[in-house]
Amino acid sequence: MHQNHRSPDLTTSNNDYPTIPLDQYREYPIEEMRDRLEAFYADMDRRRTVRDFSARPVPRDIIETALKAANTAPSGANLQPWHFAVVSGPDTKRKIREAAELEEREFYEHRASEEWLDALRPLGTDSDKPFLETAPYLIAVFLQKFGELPDGRKVKHYYPVESTGLATGILITALHEAGLATLTHTPSPMKFLNEILGRPKSERPFLLLVWDTRPTTLRFRTSSANRLRTLRVLSICNSPRWRATDSLFFVEIVTVVLSTKLPGVDPLGALVSKPQLFE
Repeated sequence: MHQNHRSPDLTTSNNDYPTIPLDQYREYPIEEMRDRLEAFYADMDRRRTVRDFSARPVPRDIIETALKAANTAPSGANLQPWHFAVVSGPDTKRKIREAAELEEREFYEHRASEEWLDALRPLGTDSDKPFLETAPYLIAVFLQKFGELPDGRKVKHYYPVESTGLATGILITALHEAGLATLTHTPSPMKFLNEILGRPKSERPFLLLVWDTRPTTLRFRTSSANRLRTLRVLSICNSPRWRATDSLFFVEIVTVVLSTKLPGVDPLGALVSKPQLFE
């Protein structure tokens, strides 16, 4: 059987794209690795999802720094396929709450299975979402299937869901590091966010992040899922596939290629996602 094989394109190489020394890389002694990770784990283990927020404002520079941290996340082809819309205006938050509660009522009354409702019951959630108005800030996270470069060219985004999830995880971690309480809210569907916030149809709402300086109550609900976290980790380590050598690794990094693979585009600054503020 005859097969057509496409010849690889050998007209470009890594030498065609700029590189810079990875001066920021830091290597730590083993004991310091353990100490740093233990301290980081202890701090992250304090993080809780809360649903009762105060209305105290947060300085804008704190928001911007947290978003800059999110923008350091790895992404498919280094294209940052996300958009963060920060909402603080009372009228906009009210519209978001009304639209979200409409979808939530449909979910709780018709869409959700009994199994799903049973899983949510220990958390005490329902279709009423007052925190969407109470919290001083909401961050609507959108993923972008396509983007536009500074020179007007359209570019396809690769792994936008995975990339946006990574950026959102870093954003939540950054807000926690600043002492801010958060809630990830995902009414489904969330197309109303495109209309309310004026985002194009090419962007898909990923989630709503609700956050504040501190919750109004220091009590929180838990479930059996929290108790399974450590057990799941132990089950992986005790698996027959787990080998002692899997925990050993060596890192040797000399340079990193910062490139969009698109000629004529500044690889260091052209694709940094800038947040959108709704005040």
